[in-house]
Amino acid sequence: MFTSKDPVKLENVYQGQVIEKGNQLLEEAIKNCLDLSYDDSPRKIKITLRLKPNVRRDEIAFLPEFEIQKGKIRMASIGMAIGINQAGRPEAREYVDRQQALFNQGVIPIDSKTAGAGEGRE
Repeated sequence: MFTSKDPVKLENVYQGQVIEKGNQLLEEAIKNCLDLSYDDSPRKIKITLRLKPNVRRDEIAFLPEFEIQKGKIRMASIGMAIGINQAGRPEAREYVDRQQALFNQGVIPIDSKTAGAGEGRE
């Protein structure tokens, strides 16, 4: 039996944990929006509150569910040379980007004679 001290409010369910979890998901979604490594698609927060009554209809099971849908991770595109090696298997080699020279590693050319002859392969 409810009294005037027990109004039906989300703030009162699970000692306020439902609202707190919703606030946490909102903060997580905003942080995700600020992260430039994710795309600019809309973020989605889904809070489902299921109420399952018992047979006598004098009690319920309160079943909250929380879900967050973040953007997709976005990475810089790279160029790759593709082909079939001598064993008939597909192979891809990443083009050397300009940033490698910044780290004094030099440029590693892709030679058509060595392409497809990967080390340690059968």
